[in-house]
Amino acid sequence: MMDTNPYQPPQSQSADAPETPRSRRIGWRRHAILATCTALMLSQRHLGFALYVVFIWMAPWLLGTAYHCFRYPVERRPRLINAGIWCLCVTIVLTSHLIMYRNAQAYGQQVVTQIEAYRTQHGNYPASLEEAGINKAVFRKHLGLGAYMYEDGHPSLFYASTYVPFDTESYDFTRHIWVHLYD
Repeated sequence: MMDTNPYQPPQSQSADAPETPRSRRIGWRRHAILATCTALMLSQRHLGFALYVVFIWMAPWLLGTAYHCFRYPVERRPRLINAGIWCLCVTIVLTSHLIMYRNAQAYGQQVVTQIEAYRTQHGNYPASLEEAGINKAVFRKHLGLGAYMYEDGHPSLFYASTYVPFDTESYDFTRHIWVHLYD
């Protein structure tokens, strides 16, 4: 009968490698599940700003991971895998928000082009999007929260930023540029 204590940390495989400070395995599965859930949540429209919370946790964790990789070579591979999983998560969130931003900007520019074409053809700006030939449902599908207004001879076109919930992208019809308006 073997005399082993189940509560003792396992001994390292190599006689040269120092013992790890933790008795449990450094598994990648829980990191993969948590990173996947985080990426799915933060990749939604208007939730990219929450990535700062991940950065607040991730920066010291990555420093600790670097230290443990240097100090305990036996832990290097699993820790680098976990760090790679989280870096992939951040990359997915940033890429999804960049794609949403570019798509919204491109559609917004198409709307501006149609509004400017209407003005060139009729001599004044349209009173509504429908008057310029823009379907309101398609506008809402591409830009989410947004609107076009024509009041007192001044047109206004804006939509909610795809990254932060209370910021907007607004088109300046006098300077012909898009302007980011902060909350």
